Amino acid sequence: MSSRGEYLQKLVDHCTHDDVVDTLALAEQLNCTLVYKPFSTADKGVLLPPKATRLGHTAIVLSEDNSEAENRSLIPLLLADYILNNDPNAVKRFSCDMFFLAEVRRYRASRHLFLATRLALPDKIIEKICGINFDSIGYARKAVLLPNFVNCAFHSQEVGGLLGLIDSLDMVPASLLKLA
Repeated sequence: MSSRGEYLQKLVDHCTHDDVVDTLALAEQLNCTLVYKPFSTADKGVLLPPKATRLGHTAIVLSEDNSEAENRSLIPLLLADYILNNDPNAVKRFSCDMFFLAEVRRYRASRHLFLATRLALPDKIIEKICGINFDSIGYARKAVLLPNFVNCAFHSQEVGGLLGLIDSLDMVPASLLKLA
């Protein structure tokens, strides 16, 4: 059996084409259903655990009013919570609102955002992001992600990328995360 980090790294690699991670495919591979509906609040996206849905598995509910870049940035944020706090008996929901998205850079050093950026950006892009010549706005446009989300990514030698981060955390066993 591979480690959690190896599993997630392979999954991100599997969903990466032309240096862009398909975050919708990543959610699907992690057995999360994507649902679009109108919200009457400032919420942009909500993660519903299996106990809170009729589907019997995790759902990511996104606002119909979101742009594609918002959705593709919200999905890894919600998936990071799913991976870090995967409790099958939970009935609590995790949500991202427009205020969180506007201030996302403030949480750049959190393990949640660190994981989310690793789910949304290939390692080789993250290594380049800190460079002075990297065009983060151009990459955000190419990957259809919010520029402020892309700018949250940073390379860290100490952690060792996704593998080091995941394997150092006490999280859901890799056996619960299945490739389709």
